[in-house]
Amino acid sequence: MDNTLAPDYYKEFSCIGSLCEDTCCAGWNVPIDKKTFKKYKKLPKKNKINSGVEKNLSSNTEADFGYVKMKGNSCTFLTEDKLCGVQLDLGEQYLSNTCSMYPRRFNSINNTVEKSMTVSCPEAARKILLNPEGIKFEKIKGDRTDNKLISSNIKTNIKSIYSWQDLFEEYRYSTVYILQKREYTIEERLILVGMLMQEIEENIDNQNIHKIPSFIGVFLNMVDSLEIKNDLNNIDKREDLQLKLFRELLVLRLSADISSKRYLECSSETQKGLLLENGVSEEVVIKNYKNKFNEIYKPFINKNSHILENYLVNYVFKNCFPIDAEKPYESFVKLTTHFLLIKNHLIGMGAFHNKIDEDMTIKLIQSLSKTFEHNTFYFIDVLKKMRDSDMIKFQYVTLLIKN
Repeated sequence: MDNTLAPDYYKEFSCIGSLCEDTCCAGWNVPIDKKTFKKYKKLPKKNKINSGVEKNLSSNTEADFGYVKMKGNSCTFLTEDKLCGVQLDLGEQYLSNTCSMYPRRFNSINNTVEKSMTVSCPEAARKILLNPEGIKFEKIKGDRTDNKLISSNIKTNIKSIYSWQDLFEEYRYSTVYILQKREYTIEERLILVGMLMQEIEENIDNQNIHKIPSFIGVFLNMVDSLEIKNDLNNIDKREDLQLKLFRELLVLRLSADISSKRYLECSSETQKGLLLENGVSEEVVIKNYKNKFNEIYKPFINKNSHILENYLVNYVFKNCFPIDAEKPYESFVKLTTHFLLIKNHLIGMGAFHNKIDEDMTIKLIQSLSKTFEHNTFYFIDVLKKMRDSDMIKFQYVTLLIKN
């Protein structure tokens, strides 16, 4: 038996199969682990499952030893009813690790298995995002998890601090605590996380790692007292900078192939709603952006801020924030980029439809995650672009968050 930590939504999820508005069997490559690949190749050569996979010659791990041949944009085993042909013909025991796991993710933190899910699955997105009470975590007993299913295996020195990563659990606890502190707006909470990560990184750079735990305690006390709220209110609002970066982020991603029809619909509506077409003056674009933010986006988020809160909390838990990057502040910038993409797409889609609702929000966040979050190379390019333009500095990032 494993010690297991999981969000409360985890036990509520169940795949809805052909009723799903999207499919996890299209829009990306499907890797096949070595054990499953060999199992498929033992089937008769004429069997469509045997002939439907190929060895991955560029792989040096067992996790992606092979891959499924794609039929257009979809897995070759996907039926017309949007069901898995492998499972239908041979049973669940023949599914690869990737297919049997998705949309779940397992991490091992100091011998505790942490189970979570990704919002790139529509049904998982609903379970994760729509609970107005927020995400709670619970320890449960679970069957022993195969090490091959673990995405990240993290062991820290609990008794002594040798590196900044050894304080991982303190970083993540304080981040989740701040993100769920509803006395602040969701934008203010994200800025507070940035302040925390920036100060932690300064201590790391100055070789004062031993001072970080006491600093975190002082910072959380300051957050609890609300004494910093006035400072947050005084941050300037620069919609022009937000739109400039958002345009660049869109162009960067749209310059590569995108196979998600759902995201392309969202992107098209966003660009039309924000008037991001040739010939529209910058002044008109910014005025429209401000108006739609105040008239449509702000009222919806004021009533439904739990959606963005739950997205951020789930991201932090699932991705082992902030040690998913070389430094804590870089991890924060990645998190902020996801937030900015969601926010500005929603403003544009809201302008296009003259409303925002839960279904629209789920469609956006799910397709956005499938298109952006699963593309690691995209965020390497984003960080480079932000560094080159100095936009990665905290004073600029706060301007990108604040409306």
